[in-house]
Amino acid sequence: MTQPHEEFPSYKPSAWYFREALRNAQSKDEAVEVGLQMVLEIETLKEFIRDNGMIPPKSYILESEALDKGWPIQEAFRFDA
Repeated sequence: MTQPHEEFPSYKPSAWYFREALRNAQSKDEAVEVGLQMVLEIETLKEFIRDNGMIPPKSYILESEALDKGWPIQEAFRFDA
């Protein structure tokens, strides 16, 4: 009989792996590559949501996006360096 952990590996969301990759990045270039992969994942998920007739929510935005779009700047949304 197999052990449960062999049949069903422990659940870790993708975000956990992206955060780990960012923490362990050995260079700025490596961190940028992980960041670009994260953006691709977000874009893919948003496309899936739109394709299924929904509007993807916005929870966190960069200050630069808010300024470009004329949205109010909220302290919780400030991520620009």
